[in-house]
Amino acid sequence: RFEVGPVPDLGQLTSVDIGHDGTGMGSGWHCEYVEVSSLTRPDERWYFPVHSWFDLSEEPRQRRQTIKVAKRDPSAATTTYKIEVNTSDVKNAGTDANVHIVVFGVGGNTGKVRLSNSKNNFERAELDRFEVGPVPDLGQLTSVDIGHDGTGMGSGWHCEYVEVSSLTRPDERWYFPVHSWFDLSEEPRQRRQTIKVAKRDPSAATTTYKIEVNTSDVKNAGTDANVHIVVFGVGGNTGKVRLSNSKNNFERAELDRFEVGPV
Repeated sequence: RFEVGPVPDLGQLTSVDIGHDGTGMGSGWHCEYVEVSSLTRPDERWYFPVHSWFDLSEEPRQRRQTIKVAKRDPSAATTTYKIEVNTSDVKNAGTDANVHIVVFGVGGNTGKVRLSNSKNNFERAELDRFEVGPVPDLGQLTSVDIGHDGTGMGSGWHCEYVEVSSLTRPDERWYFPVHSWFDLSEEPRQRRQTIKVAKRDPSAATTTYKIEVNTSDVKNAGTDANVHIVVFGVGGNTGKVRLSNSKNNFERAELDRFEVGPV
């Protein structure tokens, strides 16, 4: 416990930047959380879940990190989350890179967590299961931030979906449809993406959508750019999908037909 002050009253706190200078032998540090209160407003407290290493030899390989405020006390109710990650059944979908996830909920987030329990995680068409915790119970989950660090040969990865459940609330599950590459050479050319929760299990009933796109009959209407679509419904969304089945899609006055699925 420390006291810092007197300093100007900052009002509602939003984040902390915390870290160390790396001096001394074995300077690596793993922090669980930070809690801040004001001596002039003792009924107010701000909580910052960390759950991360501050060490250049451990992910995320940083000595300093900025941590956003959470809405509840991370030292109070805790849980362990079961995370299932499905790697897609497409060519070169697997990766040997280090995959990380941050789970977000109304009560804050887990902090950045590496998903690893085997030398052969994230192989094509495989379902990997992990446990993350104990961490603060985040309440209703809202999104996940997932991706990899690009290490290794052919590090590109195609993820189908992520499913999260709480060991303390086993009847609740949250589903995050991904259906996307995590590869700088494949659209959307990102190694990390934020995926919002969907309302239904993407591993349950599936369908294939037929999509027709009509390019207008006006001057210069056509494009050679990469066209993407996300289809939304009451049960969630398809994730971002590139529409491409020909070198000459999206020509003036042409009707292009695509199939997206199974989703």
